[in-house]
Amino acid sequence: MARSVKALVNPELLKWAREKSSLTLPVAAEKLHIAVEQLEGWESGIAQPTFKQLLTISKTYKRPVPLFYLATPPKDFLPLQDYRRLPGTLPPLNESPQLNLEIRKAHYRRQVALELMGLLGEQPTALQHTITIGDNPEQVGQQIRDLLAITLQKQVGWKNDYEALNAWRKALEAVGVLVFQAEKIDVAEMRGFAIGERPLPVIVVNKSDRPKGRIFSMLHEFAHILLGDSSVSGDDINGYQLTPEERRVEVFCNHVAAATLLPAAWFTQDSELSGYERSGQWSDDAIIALAKRFNVSREFIWRRLLTRGKITADFYKAKRNELIREFRARQDEEKESDKKVIVKYHVKVLSSIGSMYPGLVLNSYYQEKITSSTLSEYLGLKLKHLPKVENAVFGVPL
Repeated sequence: MARSVKALVNPELLKWAREKSSLTLPVAAEKLHIAVEQLEGWESGIAQPTFKQLLTISKTYKRPVPLFYLATPPKDFLPLQDYRRLPGTLPPLNESPQLNLEIRKAHYRRQVALELMGLLGEQPTALQHTITIGDNPEQVGQQIRDLLAITLQKQVGWKNDYEALNAWRKALEAVGVLVFQAEKIDVAEMRGFAIGERPLPVIVVNKSDRPKGRIFSMLHEFAHILLGDSSVSGDDINGYQLTPEERRVEVFCNHVAAATLLPAAWFTQDSELSGYERSGQWSDDAIIALAKRFNVSREFIWRRLLTRGKITADFYKAKRNELIREFRARQDEEKESDKKVIVKYHVKVLSSIGSMYPGLVLNSYYQEKITSSTLSEYLGLKLKHLPKVENAVFGVPL
């Protein structure tokens, strides 16, 4: 029997790629279906994997095969310091492999988008607006609404949560922000993060979160981008493992997101809001009705009342904890029911990557700047699904 061809890779790169994927030796060995001792041998240079085994390593670590032959590890993307997460959950010491992958994918897609714009002779939309931590968050919220061109009439006209989510997402993409959705990450670990580099900053939200939660996260991260900040902090305003300055930034970004979703002026201009404002009667039924009308979460309405001084911090915390328990209970019920929702393949792909990024990839393909195989790699889909993706992105009849 012919001996398997050995892959004479750099053992240092094997260890580097594993650690950058946030995988321990035992976990990586299990995924590769080998003994820990064998993996240790590869990483120390005592032994070498076969080329077939290298292909498995490449797939597991989500790194291209040629990387393992480099003389030294490449300059990798710096990890983000914190992530927006559920309150009351401590940040892990190291991000999960899946979150690690989503951070790399976000950086990679941004670089791809910039390169494709160069090939097409296009200039990225210049997001020039900036803010400072000393700005009035209420005024910043109105500035963002003006920038995104989201009016009261538009907001109350959206039919459901997903229409609202898509509208806010498209508005952000229109001003030059790439918006992606991460998959298979616990909401307790991450609700959203941002890459503040310009042009083409990036926002990533967690698809496991509720649509209204994702909307708030998008605007929270947008505030970070306008501050010039890529190290997105946690969601808890009580400051779990946050410095005083980080906590100040988080409170500010939360306030900006709230002021964007429900401007202070509406409390006097809108008859329904002004009626509740005058009476001061903020019942649970009233909160539910307002949340539905403005396509925001109930937790958000309570947050907004807190920023306007209509309720106390203790009352807000109690309501928030109540809603968190309700959210987690629904999650448990859904897991127990094992309810499967069948989503069409191309819809799932576009849900993750939006419309701006695939539009660039498709235009590059049409103008023969990239090959079909490169298109497939950039979009992460099989070519047989391309017509449906084209239809969804450009409205081309099938």
